[in-house]
Order: sequence, then C-alpha cells, then structure tokens
Amino acid sequence: MILRLDGFRGLWQARGDSDVPEGCAFDAHDVSTRRGALAAAPGFAAFLPPIRADDGAYRPIGTLQRLFRRAQQDQIFVACTLDGIFTCEGPDAGWTCRLPGPLFSDRWACVAYETGGVDVLILTNAQDGMIALYGDDLRVERIQTPARFAVLGRHAERIFAAGVEGEPDSLYYSRPYDPFDWSPDEQNPEMGGGVIRQPSWDGDRFVALQPLGAYLLALKTRSIYQLRGADPSSFVITPAYGADAPDAPDTVAVDGAAMFYLSGGEIALYDGVCARLLAKDALCDALEGASFQNACAVQHGHVYYLALALAGSGHNDAVIEYDILRETFMLRRGICVRAFLQGADGVYFTSSLDPCRVYRYGVTYGHDGLPVSFAWTTGWLGGDAQRKRKDGFLVRFFAQGEEGLCLRLALQTERGRIERAVCLHPQGRAYCLRFPLRGVRFRLCLSGQDARFWRIPGGFELQAEDETLA
Repeated sequence: MILRLDGFRGLWQARGDSDVPEGCAFDAHDVSTRRGALAAAPGFAAFLPPIRADDGAYRPIGTLQRLFRRAQQDQIFVACTLDGIFTCEGPDAGWTCRLPGPLFSDRWACVAYETGGVDVLILTNAQDGMIALYGDDLRVERIQTPARFAVLGRHAERIFAAGVEGEPDSLYYSRPYDPFDWSPDEQNPEMGGGVIRQPSWDGDRFVALQPLGAYLLALKTRSIYQLRGADPSSFVITPAYGADAPDAPDTVAVDGAAMFYLSGGEIALYDGVCARLLAKDALCDALEGASFQNACAVQHGHVYYLALALAGSGHNDAVIEYDILRETFMLRRGICVRAFLQGADGVYFTSSLDPCRVYRYGVTYGHDGLPVSFAWTTGWLGGDAQRKRKDGFLVRFFAQGEEGLCLRLALQTERGRIERAVCLHPQGRAYCLRFPLRGVRFRLCLSGQDARFWRIPGGFELQAEDETLA
C-alpha cells in the first residue's frame, strides 16, 4: 500500500474521526495550510505601547478604531478608555489624549465619514453621546443629536443610528452629506433627517447596523431587517426571512456582498437573500462547551477571524480562522482577543489578558516571542480496505525550518502508537521514518512547540505491507 497525504486544507469534525475529507484534519491547531502546504501559522506581536494615565497606571482599552486620512495616506489609531479618547500615529509614537475623561463608557460605535474635505471618525455611545474626531488636526468635538445613540451605520450618504435608551424600535437618520444635522426639512422632506419606527412586539431591539451592498442591515437581538432606498420617500424596511440574529453583535463582519456572523454557536453567512450555516458541525468537538458571550470578529484579506472562549475559560482564548475563498477552518489557541480592528495593512487587537496594549495579528511566529504548541492529526485512514492489515509503516516527507527546530511525528494504529522526532534545516531535507506497527486503521499526528518557521510543502507518503485478513 502506498498513500499520499497532501493538499492540506483545514479542520473538519462534522462526520467523526473516521470519515474526514481528504486534506483535512480531525484535530488541529496553530498550523497554516496556505497553498496546500503544512506550515507554522504566523503569530502576533506587540504593536502599540500601552496607555498610561496621569497616576502612572495603565488603562484598559475598551474600543480600538482607526481614522484613515486620504490626504496624508496614513491611518491614525484611536483608543477609547474611561479616562478619555486617545490617538496614536504608529508604533514609534506615543498616545495623545484628545478628549479627557472621565467618561461613562469605553465602548463606542464608530463610522467614518468626510465633511468639508476632511476625513472624520464619528463615535457614539448611549451614555456619553456623539463626538467627532477630525483628521486634519485631530481635534475632538461633541455633536448635538436628538438622542444618545448606541450603534451607528452609513447608508446613502447618511448616518443611521439606533440603540436609544427606551426606544428599542427607533432607527434615526441624518440629513444627506451632513452627519451632524438630524433635523427634518418641512419644505423638502427628502433632504431632511428623521426617524423610522420598526416595532417587533416581542421586546426585540436594534443592536447593530451594517452596510451590505446597496442596502443597510439593521440587526435586532432576534431578527434582521433590510433598509433600502436613497431618501425618506423611498426608504423601505423589510424583515430578512430565514435569517437568525447574531449571538453577539461584535461578531458581524462583511466581505464583499456577504455578511458573516455567529448564530446559534455556528458561523453563518447572509448574502442579502438568505442565511446559511457554514459547514454545520465542522468544529463540533473543538467548540463543545465554548462560550460566545464576549465573542468578537473581524474580516480581512478574505479571512473571517472569530475570537471566543473555549470550554473552561472565563475570557476569549482562541480564534477561529475561516478562509472565505478556500472555505476552510483553522483553530488558533492561546490568542486572547478582547477587541479586533481591521487596519489598512492587517489585523490588530487588544488582549483580554492585557487590554492596555495593542497587538498586531499574523506577524512573526509565536505569541509575542513566546513558543506556541501546534498539532495536525488526520482522521483514521485505511477504511477503504477494512479486510487488510498493514505492517511495517514507512513515512517519507520533505521539510524545512529554522536550524534546530524539532518536529514530532507519530503514527497510531488500533494496536499502539510510536513517535519519532526530526530536527529541521533551513535548506530543507528529505526524511524517511520507520514505524514498526501493525493495524487495520492508522493515522498521523504531527506536533511540536516553537516560535520559529517550519514548512512541509509536499505532504507525506506512507508505505506499508498489506495482509488480507481471513
């Protein structure tokens, strides 16, 4: 018997450990399968310094955002704490307080806009009201609004807002091309601001607003609505039938014309017509007992990143990466995300263990310089020949990596398990490992712990002698 294992894809647990699709693993974490190779997954590293208050103590970041300035072609990082609103131009710069506190909340909804040729980041929460951060001189101004909003969205050159205390069914909108004027226009209603009432009669309330294509999605705690039209005379709001609301509003992210979010403990996709679960139960074992209370997500580079708490954890301690184009899942353990941010050139996050600092996701290897464990375990193989027993396994593969990095490869049958270790070299080397085992079924388990690069580009070739059973 000769068997090749290559074209690696991702994690798949939907049909148990004996019926895993080719190229997938039943159990895996912290590896990359880009271009079909098995390799070390990029980790994360500290990016921005922590925010220090006047008393010398570090302050947790509740909201992390960015303001992209087209005139300067740069991005300004914005952090919201209870002590105020801070900005930072990059890792070599410090934080500057733009709006001193104390503030009632450090959780803000944000939307980018342009007014008077200046890029503006508009922020709001239901306790502190609305403010605007201007990109030309980074000043902050408070904005008068008809109510204090908790969520914001942009559609048809207007700002839409909801989440007003005591008004769960109200959806406000500003005048077009003026996000700071919410007043109606009696002479020309199409150019004025106003409010849309969308009662649901069951205590439902608006918790998120998300642009998708040519319309705005207004998400409630148990339902989703679509808002279409360019002005009040053509606004039409209709329920999105068959689409369940997200388990956590912070898990909503858009890639092109599709919205991804967490629903019923599964990653769901809504394309404007209907909602569907992505490979239901593909992560059933990995997510058993997981908590989604503080889950959050971001989309970047056609990858949906979902942070959540695995079983037994009181905080987010893992990230699921769903590759939208390849339709593959991978689990990253030990990445403790409190809040994500999609940047111009990557993904950033604050940590649930260290919320005072900003990290950059997907750079270097390891967790901020610390070694990380990784594993890739196939499903049980040999099921197509149940009446044949294998003997004398040989595993051949080519691998490369940092000098001295050690990989452990184990072969397991129903009769036992043997593990071998190999040391890698930067130029790469071919390996042939012998496993004196017998069995009808077998599986491969690759594992290790390091903070350096390694890669197996061509997969594995397994050879064994077959013996037909009576």
